[in-house]
Amino acid sequence: MEKETLHKLVGKLLAGNLNDAERADLQSYVLEASNREQFVTVLDELTESETGTLPFDEKYWQPIIREITKPTEIHPISRKRGVISLWKVAAALIVIIVTAAFIFSNMNKEAAEGLRLAQDKAPEQIAPGTNGAILTLADGTVVPLDSAGNEVITKQGGAKIRQQNGQLIYVATGEVNGAVQYNKMATPKGRQYQLLLPDGSHVWLNAASSIRYPTVFNGKERMVEISGEAYVKVAPNADQPFRVKLKNGAAVDVLGTAFNIKAYDDQPGIAATLVEGAIAFNVNNDRKILKPGQQALWNDNLSVVNADLDRVLAWKNGFFNFDGMDMQEAMQQIERWYDIDVKYESGIPGIRFGGKMPRNLNLDELLRILKRAELKYRMEGRTLIVMK
Repeated sequence: MEKETLHKLVGKLLAGNLNDAERADLQSYVLEASNREQFVTVLDELTESETGTLPFDEKYWQPIIREITKPTEIHPISRKRGVISLWKVAAALIVIIVTAAFIFSNMNKEAAEGLRLAQDKAPEQIAPGTNGAILTLADGTVVPLDSAGNEVITKQGGAKIRQQNGQLIYVATGEVNGAVQYNKMATPKGRQYQLLLPDGSHVWLNAASSIRYPTVFNGKERMVEISGEAYVKVAPNADQPFRVKLKNGAAVDVLGTAFNIKAYDDQPGIAATLVEGAIAFNVNNDRKILKPGQQALWNDNLSVVNADLDRVLAWKNGFFNFDGMDMQEAMQQIERWYDIDVKYESGIPGIRFGGKMPRNLNLDELLRILKRAELKYRMEGRTLIVMK
């Protein structure tokens, strides 16, 4: 890329008016280590630094980028000389390096060049998932839910049901008549949603998941059924224990806590991860008590391991975390979030990824990054064909 062109693109980046094609070009340029010196020089010129050329050594930049790209507040990092703070550079880098800072395994220049030649067609613009769910009432009525609605949906089984700011809320009315009524909330592929249960417990539902629950908890225990993946923060009530039923007879017993459940029907096994409080995982007469930071894994046998909470909760916090993840598991997450199908042309490649990236990327942006970890693919409509 000529310096004049780079000046123009970086200037538009700083002004916040890059289009998608320009952003892709700039990202590809910066991903090449040999281009970083010129990129930093141009940044330095456009931000009118009086300190001379900024460092471009990876050991200098990586800690800064890691700090910037945390999903928390951004802290300015100052230099001893001159009038510029690195936050100005960081603001520019965030747009195009928010994914480039993540180091993927099995990556080298020869493989990247070969993959660029092999990629003969860019995938169509497939947007990331968003808020949305399907609510099925006790009488079979189906109600679509989305992030825009703010309305009372109905009164049912002693509760008023309303949708507010991307969340479904149950408020007990005290008018319980007859048998307990059950509702079910399900998220299709490409959707996620939140639910506030009648006891005040908060549920985050990932894509392609569901939860079945009573409109009022009036028994000896609070029982819900979950399929797929959900993060649950249970309202404490020692007199009415909270219990989650899972597939294959497994269950989680809870007393005031926060935990993540992953129990998809199309994946073997179950993972229950404790964030705070205490839970007991039960299956086939086996029972394990978890401490915060531990994960119960069941797939024919039940075991307890220390969990990587950042990876487990990445979906809830708006990220993909592919750190150490194999191809099949990563593709399952992509398939659910982008509402696509994934097929393998000649078996599943033995690739493991690393790092994380935001879930608000378009599919083509995400695949362009994964391509640098030796992912070979082509798109056929909404089907991603993975090649060896």
